[in-house]
Amino acid sequence: MKQTSLRIPSFCFALAVLASPVFADTLLLSGTAQQSCSLTNPVNGTFALDASLKAWTTSSPATIVATNTSAGFFELTVRRGNEWSASPAGTPTTEFTVTPVIASGANASALFSGDPEDLARWATLTNAGVDNVQVRMTASASGPYRAGVHTAEVTVTCTPK
Repeated sequence: MKQTSLRIPSFCFALAVLASPVFADTLLLSGTAQQSCSLTNPVNGTFALDASLKAWTTSSPATIVATNTSAGFFELTVRRGNEWSASPAGTPTTEFTVTPVIASGANASALFSGDPEDLARWATLTNAGVDNVQVRMTASASGPYRAGVHTAEVTVTCTPK
């Protein structure tokens, strides 16, 4: 009787390896949306003194751009000082008012709370987006202002409510 040998082709072993149990794992890709508010492009404003030399009004408003990423999460606050940050000696005691407005942008319809005479005014940014903010001030005294540069500071902040 003739003996025959059985030859198993090598590709069958490869198939056997490929047919082994499948192992799987889950991979996650995640990110975090940060809530943020930034203030950019500050531009200083200017005052003009009236003819009586007793009152300053804004001739060009100070401006800044507020950008926020979360609707209703942030509050924009405009805080004024209660005296000149720079002025000539002998400057009379001054009363200030501040009037901020969101001139254009995502929250252009937002109104600032507080009275103009208050140290701070604030507005909730109900919409995410970019806003162009303008700040106007007045300053008045019972006596005339002396010659020289008069400077008032206003601080704008964007903070969580």
